[in-house]
Amino acid sequence: MRRSIAPRAAGKTRPQAVRASAPIFWRSVHWATVLLLGAGGLGLICHSLLSAPGETAHGQFLLGFSLLGGAAGLAQGLGNWTEVFGRRLAGITRRQFVAFTIMIGLALASLMYWCGMRQFGGYDHSGIIEAGWRLVQGQRPYKDFPCTLPPAFILGAGYAFKLFGVSWRALILFTVLFSVGTFFWLVWLGVRLFADRALALVLALTVQSLSTLLLSYWWYNPITSVSAAVFLLTAALLWHHPSDWRSRVSYLAALALLATMKPNMAGGCIIAVTIVFLCSKQHRWRALFLSGCAFALFMVFLWINHLTLLNVLKGYLSVRQYGASATEVTELIERMSAGERWLSGLATVGALLPAVFAIWKRRGRFLTGGQWIGLGGIVATIHPFLVNGEFKVVDLVPALIGSILVASELYESQTHTQPARESGAERTRLGRSNVRIGKKRTVAGVSGSSTADPEHPRTVLRADTAVRAPVFGGPMRRLVFGLLLVLGFTGTGLAIARDRVKSIGYREFFEYAMPGAVPDGFFKGLHAGPSFRETLEQVQRVLKATPQASVFFGPRMEWGYAAFKLPSPLGHPIMWAPGSFFATSETGAHFVSFLQRRFDLLVFVRSWDGMGYYPPPIYEELRLNYICDESYSQLMVGRRALSPLAADSPETGKWADILVPSLKHIWKTELHLERGEMAEAVAELQEAIRTGAASAVTLRDLAWIRATAVEPQYRNAAQAVLLAEQGCKETQYKDAVHLRTLAAAYAEAGRFDEAVAMADKARTLVQAAGDKERLAKYEGLMRIFQAHTPFRDIKVPVAKHCRLAEEHLQRDELPAAVTELKAALDLDPQSPMALNYLAWVRATASQPELRDGAEAAQLAELACKQTEYQHPTLVRTLSVAYAETGRFDDAVATAARGRELALATADLELAAKLEELMRLFQAHVRFRDRPAAVQAHCSLADKHIRQGEMLEAAAELQEALHLDGEEQLVLHNLAWIRATGAVPELRNGAQAVQLAERACKLTQYQDAASVGTLAAAYAEAGRFDEAVAMAAKAIDLALAAGDKDLAATNQAAMQLFKAHVPYRDESTRPGGQVKKPGA
Repeated sequence: MRRSIAPRAAGKTRPQAVRASAPIFWRSVHWATVLLLGAGGLGLICHSLLSAPGETAHGQFLLGFSLLGGAAGLAQGLGNWTEVFGRRLAGITRRQFVAFTIMIGLALASLMYWCGMRQFGGYDHSGIIEAGWRLVQGQRPYKDFPCTLPPAFILGAGYAFKLFGVSWRALILFTVLFSVGTFFWLVWLGVRLFADRALALVLALTVQSLSTLLLSYWWYNPITSVSAAVFLLTAALLWHHPSDWRSRVSYLAALALLATMKPNMAGGCIIAVTIVFLCSKQHRWRALFLSGCAFALFMVFLWINHLTLLNVLKGYLSVRQYGASATEVTELIERMSAGERWLSGLATVGALLPAVFAIWKRRGRFLTGGQWIGLGGIVATIHPFLVNGEFKVVDLVPALIGSILVASELYESQTHTQPARESGAERTRLGRSNVRIGKKRTVAGVSGSSTADPEHPRTVLRADTAVRAPVFGGPMRRLVFGLLLVLGFTGTGLAIARDRVKSIGYREFFEYAMPGAVPDGFFKGLHAGPSFRETLEQVQRVLKATPQASVFFGPRMEWGYAAFKLPSPLGHPIMWAPGSFFATSETGAHFVSFLQRRFDLLVFVRSWDGMGYYPPPIYEELRLNYICDESYSQLMVGRRALSPLAADSPETGKWADILVPSLKHIWKTELHLERGEMAEAVAELQEAIRTGAASAVTLRDLAWIRATAVEPQYRNAAQAVLLAEQGCKETQYKDAVHLRTLAAAYAEAGRFDEAVAMADKARTLVQAAGDKERLAKYEGLMRIFQAHTPFRDIKVPVAKHCRLAEEHLQRDELPAAVTELKAALDLDPQSPMALNYLAWVRATASQPELRDGAEAAQLAELACKQTEYQHPTLVRTLSVAYAETGRFDDAVATAARGRELALATADLELAAKLEELMRLFQAHVRFRDRPAAVQAHCSLADKHIRQGEMLEAAAELQEALHLDGEEQLVLHNLAWIRATGAVPELRNGAQAVQLAERACKLTQYQDAASVGTLAAAYAEAGRFDEAVAMAAKAIDLALAAGDKDLAATNQAAMQLFKAHVPYRDESTRPGGQVKKPGA
């Protein structure tokens, strides 16, 4: 009989085969995705290895590793193969597991050493090498050089050199030791905390791959991240096993280690965890005791290494503003490439995903103590993640650990209180493998009898205690393993590709092609590109040519001191990085220290535009005091000139020509604008734009001229707006100076509402930065635009008038110079340069009709007020103005102040001039500026004296005397030669007496040197009694002035005069050693 086929009734379920078809389909899709990701990753890696080295191959290699990590993570989630791996690890003995862990650690060490011996950057690497080398030389942080670095970083570099010798290999080996040691520590913590050997291994490897392995050299951010990870895990372990002495010791050691690390991350972690413990009555006193012990251990560590906590804190606080503003954080993120931003964003989301999932599942319920520790780790990561200039994945390590700790208690641990009837055989030691005894089992990492929750097999149910342990189970475990695999593969790919080294060394030392290892020297065994090897060879040539020279290595070349066994400059920063390696406020002091050392050689990287880190006076120092050696392809070498170079010397222009194009044009433009050469400045900026060497600064400077120039022929409103808008776009409308320029351009174009809006935006940025001086200027600019008036920049016309006045002064055209200076002051009555020049003329002019002491003093005081009495040249002018008014005591004090300022800026020539002025003012003598012709003869005379050519020097002084018979120094110097010349042709007693008496009258017989010269002249003329009297007076004057050397010289001369023997200055003999006249 046929069975009728009736329709399926409503509400009936599908057959099992039909229900299973959908999961099978989606599993097939998932496995196909895994295969596609894996194949794509392997394909990209193979293609990159077979392709020519370059940016494209580099990017393909990194993407390939990321795809492999994604494939591995997705595969373990579908196939659950990590569970199989975990069960196999749980089934082996503890010794076997330890041996397996050691093998993994050795593999990690080998990979890290291989990575560390490939590629060289310059920025990070210079800091590491120079820090360690200074300690090897016996220099102490904070005492012998400024230090803002964590103690662990700088001392670690020193230990590396002391343990393994001074070489690059030593730093890599020390990093390997630290990494492997913390890897074993992390594995031990993971096993004890999660009772899961597989998770412990994968977690430890991921932490290393995202930090120390990623960089593979000793640097403070990765070692801080690893230390923070260890601390968070050991804090969680102490929370769950407070009575275990190993947990306590681990917490104490981890806390002491973290205290030596970078404070913006270490401090946050320590504070967060401490607060959690203090909020627990059960753990409060134990945590306080352990924290006190850790602090004591930290202090002992500092004491052993001759450091103090006060100095460490001062160093940290001096750079606390680094990257702290929202603008700086935004700029830091904007400087990252698009790939880096995407990678950082995805890594951030991935790292926080377990915590977000756990908190969502626990909504409505409070977090447990262990989860609060994890949450504290996440919060402590926020500041360093935003401000640190590293790959963001490095700073995510503590957040990842914190997220896992939050998620670890998603499935709540339970407490069962049952009779403890198990026998001793049923108990296992902490760390043993899982042992099944009937239906009970001891889970690795937990002692005592326990049972497994059938729903969540990793939940530990302790029968003998009431301890809650963090556990994983089900989807959460798969999520965490998948995340760790993705991040671990990504970090390993970044390490092998040396991506961090690329970011700090691109265009300098990092090169994709590496022909081989450096054969010898400090960098022996390092695989680097041709540029770095050529740099090493060229530095060797430079040093070999001048073996006894004092050398200064510029930015990214600081490694040169250790590489070539040269002394590092005392008091100078490890690296020239204001705001990072030393406080920004100390920039001026360190630059003055650089000037005072007067290095014989300066060595800079030729291809780097980092000279912008130095204050503007560096350009003037290079132009005037160092001859530029252009014979090296990789280096900029400056050799100190024997005497200052002329401003128009061909040598001075080479420094600008050798710089990178963008900086060269900016530098030349600044020089033209300082001299008021507007046409030349515009031509320089246009050339930069035409040749493609323009930067945002170039666009801004030209836009400013087109919008604000006083001369109409240089203004062009449309071009100003176009250039300023382009510059603002390149700076994301976040640079106050660019916004100010755009506001001025809008005002020139008559768009005043937009000008006011842009000026207000610039004012807001300046206000946020706390720059009160610029804030006042920007507010004044806004008021100008609100009055519908365009802005006119008078600086360049004022500079032009001052330049023309200077040229007139050099030609002794004083009336014409005064006219130009008055024109400059009509434009800007507050111009320090114009005020100083006019005050100098009014105080020192040789024509009486041009002198006016009262006006000179008024002008000089106003100029000094504009510079807060900190400019030595302006202070010198004020001193001569006081002398012209008869205020000699004020003149002496002011000249002394100017001399101190000149010495502080290493201007020894100006200091000597001020010392001469002090002598004149002490003798109540006014200063008169030498006419240009007289000055030329005096300069030639000084040159001949230095070369021992006394006959020629006397001839030049005689010519100067014909032009100005009242020049005291000319009278004095010529009288000394005529009275004490070692050869008869130089001597003339009668003329010597005449000249010396005129010099003493000008100084009212109050200048010791002049009186001593008159004594020598009397002796040469045979008037020995008068000579003895004058010598005695010279001795008294010298002692009163504190010049013991001059007093001793006159004392010796007086003994000769008493014996009727004239004084002979052997330095006046041809080839003799030059001696100061009258001394």
